[in-house]
Amino acid sequence: MFLGFDCEISQKSQTRIIQNWSALKFHRRSSITIQDIATKLRPQTIGIARYYGYFKVWTLQRLFRNLENRLAKWVRKKFKSMKGSYSKAHRWLKAIRICYPTLFYHWQLFKMI
Repeated sequence: MFLGFDCEISQKSQTRIIQNWSALKFHRRSSITIQDIATKLRPQTIGIARYYGYFKVWTLQRLFRNLENRLAKWVRKKFKSMKGSYSKAHRWLKAIRICYPTLFYHWQLFKMI
């Protein structure tokens, strides 16, 4: 018996969004600050969360985990002390998240780190 369908983001849409983030190449630009990245990504992440997460926000966790990994990659390139370690980069992002919980919109929605 079919009672309805499950509303969540499709794989094709996830791929398109991830390719869009990849095209920004902010992980290669170590001269910019995390605030610059946040202001650049904020309108897009708000739109993604409101459009695709209207029924089930938790289905976007995998997508925003990819964004967290991209941010960790940027941290690794930005700071010499974290050059080879994703775990150090994620710890640094966690510290920033504790100090500035509203910097990125998806930080308000999920507890990823």
